[in-house]
Amino acid sequence: MVSVGFSQQSQISGLVVDRQGESLPGVNILIKGTTNGTVTDLEGKFSISASSQQTLVFSYLGFTSKEVLVGNQEFLNVTLEEDLSDLDEIVVVGYGTVKKSDLTGSVASVKPDELNLGSLQNIDQMMTGRMPGVQINQNSAEPGGSVNVRIRGVGSINAGNEPLYVIDGMPIDNSPSISGSGSGISDNRNPKNPLNLINPNDIASIEVLKDASATAIYGSRGANGVIMITTKRGSESGTRITYDFSGSIQHMANKVDLLSSREFAQVVNDIEEDSGQSPLYNMDEVAEQTDWLDEITRTGYIQNHNLSVSGGNDKNSFYSSVSYYDQDGIVISSGMERLSARVNAEFKPSDKFKYGINLTNSYVKNDNVPFGTGFNASAGVVNSAMEIDPTVDKFNPDGSPYQDFSIDMDNPLIIADVFTVDENTRLLGSVFGEYSIIPDLNVKLTVGFDKLDARKDTYVQSTTKTGIANGSGIGTIITGEKSNRMVEATVNYNKSWSSHQVNFLAGYTFQDFMNKGFSGSIDGFPSDALLTNNFGLGDTERDDLNSYKNSSKLISYLSRINYIYNGKYYFTFSMRADGSSKFGENNKYGYFPSMALSWKLSEEPFLRNSEVISSLKLRTSWGQTGNQSIGNFQSLSTLGAGGLALINGLQQQGITATRIPNPNLKWETTTQTDVGIDLELWHGRVNLVADYFIRKTDDLLLNLPLPKSSGFNSILDNVGAVENKGVELGIETFNIDRQKFTWTTSFNFTSVKNEVTDLASSEQILQGGLPFTSDITIVTEGQPLNSYYGHVVEGIWQEGEDIANSAQPNAQPGYPKFRDISGPEGVPDGTITDADKTVIGSPFPDFSLGFRNTFRYDRLSLDVFFAGDFGQQLLNQNLLSSLYPIEVRRNRMAVPLLNRWTPENPSTVWPSGVNPTSYGGSTVNSLSVEDATFVRLRNLRLSYDFNVSNHAFIRGANIYLQGSNLLLITDYMGFDPEVNSLNNGANSARADYNSYPNARTYSLGFRLTF
Repeated sequence: MVSVGFSQQSQISGLVVDRQGESLPGVNILIKGTTNGTVTDLEGKFSISASSQQTLVFSYLGFTSKEVLVGNQEFLNVTLEEDLSDLDEIVVVGYGTVKKSDLTGSVASVKPDELNLGSLQNIDQMMTGRMPGVQINQNSAEPGGSVNVRIRGVGSINAGNEPLYVIDGMPIDNSPSISGSGSGISDNRNPKNPLNLINPNDIASIEVLKDASATAIYGSRGANGVIMITTKRGSESGTRITYDFSGSIQHMANKVDLLSSREFAQVVNDIEEDSGQSPLYNMDEVAEQTDWLDEITRTGYIQNHNLSVSGGNDKNSFYSSVSYYDQDGIVISSGMERLSARVNAEFKPSDKFKYGINLTNSYVKNDNVPFGTGFNASAGVVNSAMEIDPTVDKFNPDGSPYQDFSIDMDNPLIIADVFTVDENTRLLGSVFGEYSIIPDLNVKLTVGFDKLDARKDTYVQSTTKTGIANGSGIGTIITGEKSNRMVEATVNYNKSWSSHQVNFLAGYTFQDFMNKGFSGSIDGFPSDALLTNNFGLGDTERDDLNSYKNSSKLISYLSRINYIYNGKYYFTFSMRADGSSKFGENNKYGYFPSMALSWKLSEEPFLRNSEVISSLKLRTSWGQTGNQSIGNFQSLSTLGAGGLALINGLQQQGITATRIPNPNLKWETTTQTDVGIDLELWHGRVNLVADYFIRKTDDLLLNLPLPKSSGFNSILDNVGAVENKGVELGIETFNIDRQKFTWTTSFNFTSVKNEVTDLASSEQILQGGLPFTSDITIVTEGQPLNSYYGHVVEGIWQEGEDIANSAQPNAQPGYPKFRDISGPEGVPDGTITDADKTVIGSPFPDFSLGFRNTFRYDRLSLDVFFAGDFGQQLLNQNLLSSLYPIEVRRNRMAVPLLNRWTPENPSTVWPSGVNPTSYGGSTVNSLSVEDATFVRLRNLRLSYDFNVSNHAFIRGANIYLQGSNLLLITDYMGFDPEVNSLNNGANSARADYNSYPNARTYSLGFRLTF
């Protein structure tokens, strides 16, 4: 070695750690100006001989190099900072990885410091509001509740709009294994999120593939985007043990303002008197009795434990974990419990061959409380708490729950006692082997499997009104099993020479999906004591049994070539051919090409030495992807149970055709064009990513009407088109970067315009239904998909107006005034009918924002994260029920009733409440479709990293205090503007009805690393 001599050499030792105080093994240490050096050991410690005049240079992948003058120090404590520039970050794409600087497609990612924050239920919560182009809404706030994920808009009417999830290279079927709520229980259209079975603390990275260049490699499943999830791996830095704990308390974040007991009694009396009836309540006898929302809610508690062990060497590595999550929901009787374990291991017996396994097993138990889209006695606990008479007490004198038989509604405390539990077990994993034939060519074989078993038990006790009417309790058991098996073989070739770099991928995959289940209901039990544990005690002559089994297969051939010339010109081409058993005999295979070009301008001579522009890349891509998210057998003629017949004195079950075949049925095809820019300024101080895209989906799967002579109502066919156009912007800035204080900001903006561009022969399609309300949305050309459809309320009829000669001659003062638009070209025709209904709102936001600031001082950090959606509307069905109560003695939302029209209060937007059946109060109108714009403080986190450099066993220690959903700014009158009670996994229709209240969460947690 060559060295430069210095006098007074002495032995210098020290410790190298990161900002969190965790030791860094393998850090390179050189004496500046020489080749003399060393590396840190497994504990981050080092020793080197140097003089006081010499400078040590510390360098480590992913961190900024640091120079330290030895001086008179004998022991050096060195802290390395994470590198501001992330262009060399490795991101996961379909069937491989690539440096971020070499991407030609549009890929977003969640940074490692944004993962595993607090008491997370599922993976989706990690991504919410953090990436441009990715909209995530919590349909239901119940423990384990469902989530809607939309990437670059919505492109399908009847097929799925959910993205494809790929976990450690295994594409999974993320649909629930069972559906249905059980006999006699409110219909909940929001099944639990299957991703609850994946422990969020095991996640190492999340990438979202958005444009066709990135998603086309997944062919017929890539139309709605792809979410790549990579779990944690071992490392070569020795064994590490990490224990995480968090404890949380939850309170109802936003309480719906209902009429109090005295307000309710007075409003009902006033409306009855205005209607010419006698008052129902003696106000002298009405006291403040029961706040039913308070009675069904409580303080929720969450505990979350995670223990992981990882390690390895240059030949083998492993990561293993076990976790326990337990949540008591804020609505009584609701909760979620999860136990999961994971093992990831990789072995490298030689330089040419390696193999490994990724395996996770989890169990989730959900304690459910009935709520959903039913009505009257079957409407669930939230609906009952909102509508039941607040002037009555909750208990009888003997202490039993009170039942008011003057209305068709249960005491909420009785409904909350309904037994409804589901249990889910998931085994997900893959085994792989990879062999290098020559240094540039390797082959890989992967076998994957995903098995989900679920069972739901419900028992409606005989004390409910449903049970009383039935004469006994009602028990239901629903079971489901889903399996997904995959075999995948790929060949990967990498070659670099001169100014050229080529990567070629080719592969074959086969996946086999199976779904089967059983459901059975029975009543006639002599007692409620055994719940669903002995159906033999029920009346077997009144049972209801059902079962099913179906399967599908997907065969695929894929290829991709990446070419880089001179480090600045990039080209990508991919092609996938998918063969699916779901589609018609004449369209079994689909072909999905894509291509992308990018130009790294910052490598050109005119920008290479710029002091401002560190990196600048232009991107453009085009490609096609498919959507095969429909049920099995849709292209085939199927048979089902028909009518009953009496043959030879015996009753026989008939069989009938249930579907007309369509051999030409095929997948929906999405064509997407993208233009983007990646810009880094001042050596990573400012990073910007911007995209403009056009995403058009053709061959929409629609049920077209058939003449009655065919014997069928409709046939599923490929017609119509939907277009999404949008702009995405992501900005990250490092505002202050001092030795002890840093301040970073990240901002993302998304704007997507959705439009139905073609419906073939259909002029319009009306969709969506709730109790007493139907056809709440419309699909029609020129409008956003599933726009709200109803009457426009222009005002309230006033005393003295010429009502008799208006379009509503039977109206009275205080009735809503509907807009007359049914004449030619919208000219009034003098009558109000259903033809006067029109588009009155869109379920899609005009734009969405995410805004995060992180402040660090020494070892203390503060993270503040806001997000919001702007310009969307939401149908508030509970508000509609308040305007149109089916029984006068039902409670209502306070604002429209306390501010209703009266002769003394004419300047209001709310109708009088007198005879609402006469003015179409149940019809969707512009009063009940509310502005759902909101801004939310999603996360506020204060954490501290302890200095453990002198501790013999502890490598890192962190403690944090976190608040989630601390602030909500909105004019929406319901529990939360993000909810959707209509979620069915297929279309974008949205409504709020009896939703589970959202919670404000406070968490305290810590992490120890040994």
